[in-house]
Amino acid sequence: MGTTVLHITENYPPFHCGVGDYVSKLITYERKSGIRSYVGMINGQADNTTVFAVDTKAKRKYLKDLIKKINPDVLHFHIAYSPHKIIKNGLSYDLLPYYSKSNNRKIILTYHQYPNWTIGLKALKRKDISLVNIIRIPIDWCAGLLYKAFHKKIHSVVVVDDTYSKLMSRRVREKIEKIDIPSNINKREVSNKEIENFKSKFKMNSGKWIGFFGFLFKEKGFEDLIEVVKKTNYNLLYVGEIVPDNVYRKRILERIENENLKERITVTGYLEEEEVPVAIRSCGAFVLPFISGYSTKNGSLKAIMNEGTFIVTTTLENNEKGYDSNRNSYFVAPSDISGMIDALNEYYGRSSSNSYGAEQWEDVIEIYGRLYK
Repeated sequence: MGTTVLHITENYPPFHCGVGDYVSKLITYERKSGIRSYVGMINGQADNTTVFAVDTKAKRKYLKDLIKKINPDVLHFHIAYSPHKIIKNGLSYDLLPYYSKSNNRKIILTYHQYPNWTIGLKALKRKDISLVNIIRIPIDWCAGLLYKAFHKKIHSVVVVDDTYSKLMSRRVREKIEKIDIPSNINKREVSNKEIENFKSKFKMNSGKWIGFFGFLFKEKGFEDLIEVVKKTNYNLLYVGEIVPDNVYRKRILERIENENLKERITVTGYLEEEEVPVAIRSCGAFVLPFISGYSTKNGSLKAIMNEGTFIVTTTLENNEKGYDSNRNSYFVAPSDISGMIDALNEYYGRSSSNSYGAEQWEDVIEIYGRLYK
């Protein structure tokens, strides 16, 4: 019989979240390889057969009962740290690994995001003294100390970004495995007819169109993209949905309304996976203006690179700035609006046949399978 794995995650489809999508893809491929995979989640849809909802008011008790019910060989926790989330909800979910007993079962911890107080310092050095950068330094520092407290219980720590391992103590590093995130969107052939139909559907038949793809959080720097639209004649296709369920997204929608940009910014709403490559190919460029620079864990970036569409994104590394032909990407400093516009004016419409960073899920499963044994 194969290994039995219980994945614990905050979010899971149909709740829209990159980590939830990752876990969903992961268990799909795990099951294909013979691993018996189950999910315990807080936000999502349970079937009470392989996917179970966790009671938010009694997480520890529910987790204990779920472990007893499934009796997994491996507990696999998925952590996506965010200072905004910690301020709002605390660390009640993130500390679940601390309360877990191994009882001869392995505990694996995958960090999809990790406390990085150096981001705040780098922002301050750029004289970006916004409140979020100031308060994240002590919050990130303290959260990192709390995470270190339960690392000794973990058999393997998986990171999706090399930066995370550098932030962990030396005693943990021997347990660390770096696993690159594949795109959650499968690359496929897209016909000209599909692109034509997509453009007609979203009224993109005239003008120049740039795109944005991903879930909308403050870290994505969408305000900078609004400035790009205001200062140019580019129209914007937002591949995804903007739900006014928090203060930040409400403010973004208010800006679009108040600054008379509704005619120039089109929001597709949630697209099925097979539609996303068509949306990506329908734009002459994509702009991903992360406020702290891009990361190799950014699934939206991987999806666009796989399709070969030109990208403008941000970096904190001075030696990386400029055009990279291998990735068909232009890198600028965060909030460098002029640099983004210059890059668009020079490289808009350029496509590439490279599939840079096209990691395969089968490779990911092979590594996890080794860690599970």
